[in-house]
Amino acid sequence: VDVRPESRTFTDGGININVGISYDITKRIFIQAHYDYVRNNIAGSDLPDINEDSMFLKFGAGFRF
Repeated sequence: VDVRPESRTFTDGGININVGISYDITKRIFIQAHYDYVRNNIAGSDLPDINEDSMFLKFGAGFRF
């Protein structure tokens, strides 16, 4: 596969932080919450630089078999 250098992208760096908590309601039923923070710093030779922050807050419930 021939990839021309001008079409490549380069990742300068980024960070990903995850925090979560889980609580057992009963022996088989639980609830949980997670927070994710993602920061991307992407630079390409022919594209403008991209600095992007993404934050996710996720909730869930589960049943253990």
